[in-house]
Amino acid sequence: MKLEPFLIPVLLIVAAITIVACSKSSGSKPKISIETLTNPIDSFGGLDVKFKFTDNSGKLGGGTFTSIRIRLNQKPANNPSGSDTLTGPIPAFSGYKTGEFDYNIPFSGYLHQDNTQNDTLIFKFVAVNSDGISSDTLSSPTIVSLFHH
Repeated sequence: MKLEPFLIPVLLIVAAITIVACSKSSGSKPKISIETLTNPIDSFGGLDVKFKFTDNSGKLGGGTFTSIRIRLNQKPANNPSGSDTLTGPIPAFSGYKTGEFDYNIPFSGYLHQDNTQNDTLIFKFVAVNSDGISSDTLSSPTIVSLFHH
């Protein structure tokens, strides 16, 4: 059996796999990590999170950022407010493959839901670059929002 008739199709398949592999490596996922985080939170402040990011495509600017609030209290909130999922634009900047950004949420009406107890929360965060490629979901540690009499 001669192998020459199979040589061209095999070379075409290897070339196609190489092209696909190279194009996927240039579109790698952005990565985010928490550098600092306000914890516990009191009524004079809010949640301040400093993130570090890496995006090899340099296209995180102009993308979107989402935070998801997860309430851990055993007793439900008296007067829950706001959506548990907040999504907003990442300011446009181009070409930066690494950097930092801040995320802030005010105490009143969102981080403290009950005037009889401390609130405990976890937040999940995800960034999506302008090409639509999302980071892995990042979870915060347990955050305590302090009740004041």
